[in-house]
Amino acid sequence: MKILLTISKYCLVEAGSVVTRDVLDYALVYGSPARQHGWVCACGVKLTEALICPECGKTYRKAEKGIERANE
Repeated sequence: MKILLTISKYCLVEAGSVVTRDVLDYALVYGSPARQHGWVCACGVKLTEALICPECGKTYRKAEKGIERANE
């Protein structure tokens, strides 16, 4: 039996996590089984509740496949 999972762009999966479902763009997942615990910027920093990176200032918005850069 083959199981195909999608690990999307810029997501962050913690070492040792057991991924059993698709991971959305920019999602932060960890655990066993892995669950989403927030969002990360393309630079790897966890985003605020307002979807703004505290490190580089990039802003994001909700999208069909997770989140996306707000100014793209």
